[in-house]
Amino acid sequence: FVDYDVIAMPPDEAAQADHYGITDTHNCQMRVDFSSRAERQCMVVLHELLHACWDMADLGDGETEEKAVSALANQLCGVIRDNPALIVRMVAALAPMSHEGDLTGVSECSMQLSGT
Repeated sequence: FVDYDVIAMPPDEAAQADHYGITDTHNCQMRVDFSSRAERQCMVVLHELLHACWDMADLGDGETEEKAVSALANQLCGVIRDNPALIVRMVAALAPMSHEGDLTGVSECSMQLSGT
């Protein structure tokens, strides 16, 4: 398991860096701009989570990573949006003690990733 801290990125930092999130795999931190609309927040968190998974799987860095992560994040957000009942059942099956709700409070938290 690897614990990642999810830290709120100030909107001005996001604008200056020209991105809504960044993952530091060496320090196990994800910085996310939580000032955007809820859909974008979900996409960004999923995108950054996929970067962390990519690193844990030791798939290498580069253009391929960003292309794959972006495509998968977009597709997975669509699956989640279009199949909420399925996602709720999956969460219940995988994490019976999980919490319901939106991303409120996620701006300062930790998440665990387990390798394969």
